Amino acid sequence: MFIPNKPDKYGMKLVMMCDASCYYMVYAIPYLGKGSVPQGVPAADHFVEALVQSVKGSNRNITMDNWFTSVPVIEKLKNEYNLTVVGTVKK
Repeated sequence: MFIPNKPDKYGMKLVMMCDASCYYMVYAIPYLGKGSVPQGVPAADHFVEALVQSVKGSNRNITMDNWFTSVPVIEKLKNEYNLTVVGTVKK
């Protein structure tokens, strides 16, 4: 991945879910660019749905960065996955 405003311009982006109590990584997906996300689905929504599969239906709380947080994702996690969310929602 190319990030022009960083000192090291090239790097690898991993999207991951970590357990806050023990600090272990639960699951991670490498971001491989535009072709790695299905057409018509926002990248953040795709990654959230893939990452929460292991905790689906567990009544847990997910804390997210604002890139992942949106009203449709929050509603889907609550209604279909039985998960709650803490995060900043962009305007």
